[in-house]
Amino acid sequence: ALSRLILEAAIAFTPRSFLALLAHPAVRLGRSAGLIDAAARALELAVFRAIPLASLDDLERAFAAAREAAEDRHAHPAIRRVTERDRQAAEALARDVAATLGPLRALGANASLRDCLEAHRAAILAAVAPTRDPAARGFEQLIELIDEWSEAAAQSFPTELVEYSALFDDALATARDSPSGGGHPRLQILGLLEARLLSFDCLLLA
Repeated sequence: ALSRLILEAAIAFTPRSFLALLAHPAVRLGRSAGLIDAAARALELAVFRAIPLASLDDLERAFAAAREAAEDRHAHPAIRRVTERDRQAAEALARDVAATLGPLRALGANASLRDCLEAHRAAILAAVAPTRDPAARGFEQLIELIDEWSEAAAQSFPTELVEYSALFDDALATARDSPSGGGHPRLQILGLLEARLLSFDCLLLA
């Protein structure tokens, strides 16, 4: 999910794709969970809800316009209540997201598949920082897939970012990760044969 959100945000580069990426629980961008959640809320309220934005190609212009809109006497009280400290944290977070996506967005039409993979991997690592070992957060399959592709990719194979996103999405559809240990003690996901002759307090039938 994170790898897809990163690609979507790099391609669309809109408030919606920014917020979708920031909502992923593994995204840290060098911050604690509490700090990134607070900054993301402030970003949505102080900037994305303050002014209409179809694209975030010019962040500084968007920040200036949002500040101007917040000073208008007709602005929503919730927007006007955003403190300067929260606004600065929101703007810094948006800049960090843009910097993380920058190498992917800089890829041209003649970029190689290997270039796309390297930029994608770098974006993933930056998004989950300060985690030093992505495998510790359950990214084993993803990192292995990128490594395998990087070894097999020809340097001269041109791939646009949109094409790479489609290729990577297809590859993810065939990848299967081993189930994590543990699970909730009161929740079981069973097939028809496994569930026969058993009784439960609550049953959800898909």
